[in-house]
Amino acid sequence: ELLSGMGHGVTPCENGLDALRRLDHQTFDLVITDRAMPGLNGEQLALKVKARRPGLPVFLLTGFGTFMQADGICPDGVDRVLAKPVSLTELENALADQFSPAADPA
Repeated sequence: ELLSGMGHGVTPCENGLDALRRLDHQTFDLVITDRAMPGLNGEQLALKVKARRPGLPVFLLTGFGTFMQADGICPDGVDRVLAKPVSLTELENALADQFSPAADPA
């Protein structure tokens, strides 16, 4: 809802496997995943996303985000950890940081 309210297109997925199937057939600018999901958790999904599309940013949304941020923990394949519930300001800042010209390696 926050992303849609900011004018971004959103493609919800049922689970990590659904996300991977869609990734094989659609183009995305960003993947935001929950950490705890059945079958394929968010950290596993992030690694699989990076294997398929190394430059595609992945944000991990988790109830442990505050602790992970404080400890500097960012799992492999994850570009940014966000704490649940994510605020509009935090999401806007994360998007701005990720997609600002300074963040673009090209």
